Amino acid sequence: LFTDYLGWPAIFWINVPIGLVAIAGARVLPRGSRHPGRRIDVFGALMITVALGLLVQVSWASLVVAAALIALFAWHIRRDADPLVPPRLFGSRAVAGANLTAALLTAATTPAMYLAMFHLQMVRGLAPAQAALLFPVFNVGVVAGSLVGPRVIRLAGHRRTAVAGFALIAAGVGLLAFS
Repeated sequence: LFTDYLGWPAIFWINVPIGLVAIAGARVLPRGSRHPGRRIDVFGALMITVALGLLVQVSWASLVVAAALIALFAWHIRRDADPLVPPRLFGSRAVAGANLTAALLTAATTPAMYLAMFHLQMVRGLAPAQAALLFPVFNVGVVAGSLVGPRVIRLAGHRRTAVAGFALIAAGVGLLAFS
């Protein structure tokens, strides 16, 4: 609806009310959920947010600045008394594996979602609002996977299930790309 009636830049305003609700919610957290004496690492959060934002820009300059900010972030968290991310997490194989899996999943599914919406609008001729109404059909596999996944993991194990899941995602993206 935003893109149909207000233009595509309006989608960025969706995050404003969500952010305001999150800020209001954080202010009313129960007392036991707060950590006395801890502060928010605003500098670290801003640095890594800008760095990650620059990674999606299409220029060598933005990649160089992003790399420099990531290096500065790594230096910062080792020296800060209360860092955004405790440096010991980077030495954990479990955390590294989970982050790599999440990155690969995001790298595989985000373009697929883009291609799906692009296909519905450019190839099928649907308006953005119409495509958005059909989009839940694409998420049936996600829901089915989340319901069946735990059972498959018990039967086949984590690695085989992950490999099979990524293979299915690749096959789906391939079918979508060539349809």
